Amino acid sequence: MRTILGCFNNQKIIMKGLDRNKKCPCGSDKKWKNCCLNKENISNEESNKYSSKKMNEKTKKDKAFLIADNRRAIKSLEAKKALKEDPNLIEEDKERSRMEIALKLPALEQYFSELLPFIKNLRGYVQDITEETFICAVYLSLSHACQDWKSLFSLARNGDYGSFAFVRLIKEAIALSDLFVLDFRKNKHKHLSEWFKGEIIGHGACRIAQDEFMQENGMAVDKMKNIASHIYQMESLVIHGSYISMIESVSPFTEDFDYGGRTQYFRTSKGLDYAKGTMDAMNINLKLVYGQLIGDKEKYEQLDKILTKYSAW
Repeated sequence: MRTILGCFNNQKIIMKGLDRNKKCPCGSDKKWKNCCLNKENISNEESNKYSSKKMNEKTKKDKAFLIADNRRAIKSLEAKKALKEDPNLIEEDKERSRMEIALKLPALEQYFSELLPFIKNLRGYVQDITEETFICAVYLSLSHACQDWKSLFSLARNGDYGSFAFVRLIKEAIALSDLFVLDFRKNKHKHLSEWFKGEIIGHGACRIAQDEFMQENGMAVDKMKNIASHIYQMESLVIHGSYISMIESVSPFTEDFDYGGRTQYFRTSKGLDYAKGTMDAMNINLKLVYGQLIGDKEKYEQLDKILTKYSAW
């Protein structure tokens, strides 16, 4: 069975740019260089619409695949036959997922522990915790994300898939931090002022700022924008109680909701790979903070080494 968050690893695609030798983000099986990258005979506007349409089609196909794949697994006689032959199979399968979590989670927690000092260090640049400055906004956003990471770790340790609701909260905090740093670069105070008045800054504002930054650095903005939209929609399936998320909790062994927790442990073990991508995003954001907002080259390079260190997951 395939899980929603197991369909992709998010941040590596978006934050590091597209490799011309990788599959095209439009959803075809061709390499990017042999597909949308070389569609010089269509205008940029037409290309964007084409790619966006393809990505929407991919989202629909992924949804349809997940539903069909889970239904197939649930109705399969193989799982029932295997359980009949080995009555301990469910617990054994649950134990395998528990062991996978026991292997992955400490590595993710260690990664977090190496980033945490860089976040705490930001407090030294804040003169007054109630001041309405870019650095204070970044510090508070990332500090709040730290609490969400701890909640995720605690729940994931017990195989609770609900832990991944915190991934969206963490990503929103990271996106806010991105926005504040990028606004600082252009001396824009509108979002900062609204945030300190208690307003909620929409995700769209963060995306626009990120798109502008990537465009300035020669990255394929429109292609990555469509991928980001696809990922956001797929994440929402987990957060908003979609049918796909619910059917993933049905056991193929019993054709009933899995109150025993085997599927929860399985989904959690696979979801940790996705959480690792979000930790990479926080690392990249901290590089942006120290490189653009603070101007500390030494810490920027230290963060880059940490990112490289955990690239092999």
